[in-house]
Amino acid sequence: MPLDIIRTINSMIYPVFCARCEKEGDWICDSCLNNLDFRGVWLCPVCHFYSAGGMCHVGCRNNCLDGAISIYTYDDQHPVLHLLKNLKYHLAHDTTLVWQDLWAKFWEQHKDMLRPILRESTLIPIPLHPRRERLRGFNQAAILASSLLVALGQDEVRVKYKPNILKRKRHTACQAELKADYVKRMLNMDSAFAVNNTRVSGRVLLVDDVFTSGATLNAAAQALRQAGASHVFAVTLFRG
Repeated sequence: MPLDIIRTINSMIYPVFCARCEKEGDWICDSCLNNLDFRGVWLCPVCHFYSAGGMCHVGCRNNCLDGAISIYTYDDQHPVLHLLKNLKYHLAHDTTLVWQDLWAKFWEQHKDMLRPILRESTLIPIPLHPRRERLRGFNQAAILASSLLVALGQDEVRVKYKPNILKRKRHTACQAELKADYVKRMLNMDSAFAVNNTRVSGRVLLVDDVFTSGATLNAAAQALRQAGASHVFAVTLFRG
């Protein structure tokens, strides 16, 4: 059965409503998409002061990340967060085009700042442990990363997508369950990642849905640094 027919039938059985205005038809309608704020969150990943996405001063450089960039500040009422939860917990796979639109608008607005960071880099999603991925059926970070790749376009920054370089060595507790306890989050992610029998070179863009304490992204960056990455930047939808 053709895909467009399947989508039509699916929309009749499970209608989609805009996460912002609740109009039927799209996860985010064109009007609401154009009214979202794309100024971005450009904070140091360690001390959280404004830093154009990178480290703000020498005292923060004991972290394995070179910088962190997010589109939005975490807000329980944000319509995009509503979509993200639909993707993660209600298997809303057909939100893919929304992520592409969000990344594309963010890229278009901040090309001059993003181009030096993204150019000639390797795009890697934060992996789930195989057990958790089997339960969920997919990795939301991989969906976001592949959507970012499409939004960037290969001619602009020549980003490579390599989703299988990084793996989780052990099954960790869900970071969200540890609330805002920074020490517990860091210990939970200690040595949680490894690189799959390969060397990594040049710049890496780590993609995930939410940057909260930065423990997950820093642990992944540490494994990539040890494998040879020269720079590691985190790119997420939300900054907690």
